[in-house]
Amino acid sequence: MVRGETTGYAVEKRYRRQDGTMAWVQASTALVRDLNDRPLHTIAVIQDVTSRKNAELELDNHRQRLEELVTERTQALEESHERLRLSERMASIGSLAAGLGHDMGNLVLPVMCRLETLATMELPPAAREEIVAVQTTMTYLRQLSAGLRLFALDAQDSGASSVQADLESWWPEVRNLLSKAVPKGVRVEADFEAGLPRVAIGPHQLTQAVLNLVVNAGDAIIGAGMKPADGCVTIWAETVGDGSHLDLGVTDNGPGMSAAVRRHATDPFFTTKKRGLSTGLGLSLVHNVIQAVHGEIDLQSEPGEGTTITMRLPTVKEHPSTIDTTGQMARVALKDPRVASYTTSLLRTSGFDVHSNGASALGSESLVVTEPGMYEVDALTHFLRGGHGRKVILVNRNGDDLGPVREPGLVTIDGSHRSMHEALRLAVTEA
Repeated sequence: MVRGETTGYAVEKRYRRQDGTMAWVQASTALVRDLNDRPLHTIAVIQDVTSRKNAELELDNHRQRLEELVTERTQALEESHERLRLSERMASIGSLAAGLGHDMGNLVLPVMCRLETLATMELPPAAREEIVAVQTTMTYLRQLSAGLRLFALDAQDSGASSVQADLESWWPEVRNLLSKAVPKGVRVEADFEAGLPRVAIGPHQLTQAVLNLVVNAGDAIIGAGMKPADGCVTIWAETVGDGSHLDLGVTDNGPGMSAAVRRHATDPFFTTKKRGLSTGLGLSLVHNVIQAVHGEIDLQSEPGEGTTITMRLPTVKEHPSTIDTTGQMARVALKDPRVASYTTSLLRTSGFDVHSNGASALGSESLVVTEPGMYEVDALTHFLRGGHGRKVILVNRNGDDLGPVREPGLVTIDGSHRSMHEALRLAVTEA
């Protein structure tokens, strides 16, 4: 080959056809030589390679899209792992809260019983004042333990607690928990209409729904740069129309929401906070819980005007009941003298004539509070069938198998302070 001589080349260029479409053309040449390797002539070939170039371009786009999909799926998988880790941490916190609430309740109950007993004794005024002060503190701890227990239950499980909630008794149990759910300095206030009916939602579901709204309200106030002392979250409730529904709402004086944020506020994983500070599941959880009980949720908010989220809940029709228990007899047969003393005190305060001398033969009592092992099942069955309106509250702390006991009037509770108080309250109001 002579220096500087080329044997051939190929080049691809794009041209515009007469109809305006584009075409790819490949022009190639090859040098032809004789037997002595001397150049004779050149062959040139021009080809339309549009189809090949389009196929290559489509393949390149497909490859690029696959790379984008892999990146997106990898990111989504990492986010799923993070949410799973967060769920595991929340489950651990829930278990811890449930355990703390249960243990606190078990510790508070005997102290409350002893204080009730001391309060009935003749004591100097100074000692009585000290007892009242301790009772106030123990009442705070009891309410906090009840709030922790409600917080720890699964909000998606409608059977985890009662299917009805009485706001009058619910609020004292959760007030301390909700007050501590906002940043320090932010006020939490309540404005409940008098004589509110019961609502068809479990207390644990109500607690977690309101807790999420209160937390969001507190975060919004601080996130807007407001001074904590200027922030206020109000929990309010009022009946609607004919009383078939009740509105329970949470109102804050925070920065409010834009129209774009309002549109997506109840979407799962949507949040305006940093990912490390929020899962974006708060309002979504509230929405799901309220829908599950056939309620409705409404969000009213404007920039600079705060936010009000209203949960419209169906109410429960109250059945008429007689609360005059004067002269009725009750028997308390419990092994733990502290629990027996506390139960006796509550019943006597409600007007019952209480016998608490152990598992004596049942006679004319209308209510028996006892536990497994104190009476034979047949004896309790015979008692319940022996008179109209008789009731037995069976404190089954260890979850013992009681066999096929399905008698009307028999209520089995777990022995916690809250369940005991609720069972006795129902027994009194339905006496």
